[in-house]
Amino acid sequence: MSVEPGADAAPPGDRYVFASDLPVPPVAHGTSVVVRGDAAAGPGAVAMRLLEPVSRRQGGALLVETDDTQRGIATRWAASTDVPLSRLAVVSCEGGRRDPPADLGASGCVSQPSDLTGIGIQYAKIARSFTEGPRGRLRVGLDSVSTLQLYCDDVQTVYRFLHTFTGRIRTSGQLGVFVFNPEMHDERVASVVTQPFDAAVDVRLDGDGHRELRVTGVADHSPTWAPL
Repeated sequence: MSVEPGADAAPPGDRYVFASDLPVPPVAHGTSVVVRGDAAAGPGAVAMRLLEPVSRRQGGALLVETDDTQRGIATRWAASTDVPLSRLAVVSCEGGRRDPPADLGASGCVSQPSDLTGIGIQYAKIARSFTEGPRGRLRVGLDSVSTLQLYCDDVQTVYRFLHTFTGRIRTSGQLGVFVFNPEMHDERVASVVTQPFDAAVDVRLDGDGHRELRVTGVADHSPTWAPL
């Protein structure tokens, strides 16, 4: 991972902030974060919280979902936040079987998780039309990088896709939140596919089964484990 020089030198008003109960510091516009953890730790649930806009000024969220339906995502969103479903857009990999909720902000679909070109097209189309206003008003998630890797097999193909995707997020001033389960891959794959990200939120369960977070890659922030 690498942090863009000067990215976190922006004034607080130019940063994305998170809910007060999340031990995650504000990050600069254009930052892409990988949320890492095994299935038991629930990195996808943490990513969903990071995607929540904390004010109307911070716009909406767009989630690329590889493993769940649009209705499933809508249910999870409603269970985790009071933010209206109208501020969420979903790109799913359901093929032609989707039946999006009527109150979803926007939706798109590709045939399967290996259709990286289609995912990129849907993201670009919805990102242009879903939000209005100044730079940096959209939080973009992808759940999960691990599923993309399993479907595509070639690690370099996934790396190039993520490099391009995070580049678009950086130049548009959005926030990127990407889920990755390192337990599903060997160390070489994990090292390659996490290179495009600026920062990481690691998720684990402590001895009592409580979730803890550790944030790395954010300037002036100490990377220590904190309870969630």
